[in-house]
Amino acid sequence: MAEIGSGSGTSYPGGIDTDSSVEVNTPLAGRTKARAEVVNDLAAAIVAIETELGTSPSGTLASVRLYLEVEHNVDGTHNTTKVVTLTGTQTLTNKTLTSPTLTSPTIADFTNAAHDHGDADSGGVIGAGAIPDGSITGAKLSNHTAGDYLIHSNDIERIVASASYVKTKEVKVGSGGEYRIKFSIKVLVATTVYGKIYRNGIAVGTERSTGSGSYVEFSEDISGWASGDLIQVYIYGSSPDNVAVSNLRLYVSAPLTCGSLDGY
Repeated sequence: MAEIGSGSGTSYPGGIDTDSSVEVNTPLAGRTKARAEVVNDLAAAIVAIETELGTSPSGTLASVRLYLEVEHNVDGTHNTTKVVTLTGTQTLTNKTLTSPTLTSPTIADFTNAAHDHGDADSGGVIGAGAIPDGSITGAKLSNHTAGDYLIHSNDIERIVASASYVKTKEVKVGSGGEYRIKFSIKVLVATTVYGKIYRNGIAVGTERSTGSGSYVEFSEDISGWASGDLIQVYIYGSSPDNVAVSNLRLYVSAPLTCGSLDGY
């Protein structure tokens, strides 16, 4: 702290100068003198203030106060509607964050976020190690399309004697989509055997029939299957006499695990 007029210059900006010994006019006319120390100390204080503020401290505004109030409240705190602070809660609108580090963020809505984990810009690709064993259900697997690869066969022969449709074959699928479904039927005693594909107890296939005593194979592509659905074959005879079914088989174009081509 320096006393103006003591010849010590100024203590600003590190301290505030004092002026405890003020200058006085002599009662004698023409006798008041300006001491060099006073002038020099005042000059030093002025230069120190200018140096501290720099050039054009108010920018394009009328005063330094107006300049500061662009981003600050009158109590000196930041105006959070105009600046982003390191602490506190703020809502950012139409902002682009370049290489940000977010620690435990809470994101309320992903409506406008490309967050499908397809690449680094969409949340990053999820590695196999991040997926717990047994956590993916059949509903999350790709849907099948009908094709020529055999993925399941239920070939055991079933014989029934019924004059109305009765379930004789059933397969539960683990993933949905479209399947090529084949089954074979023949007569044993009845003159005609009828067969049809069902989904969960509801008919979805075309009615098939034959009077052959040897197995005749039928094939149909049916879509709309979901994980957990039951693919079923129902048959009956033209009279309540024995008819038979065998070789319920499912075919797809791209097996999820493995499949085989008939004849290979």
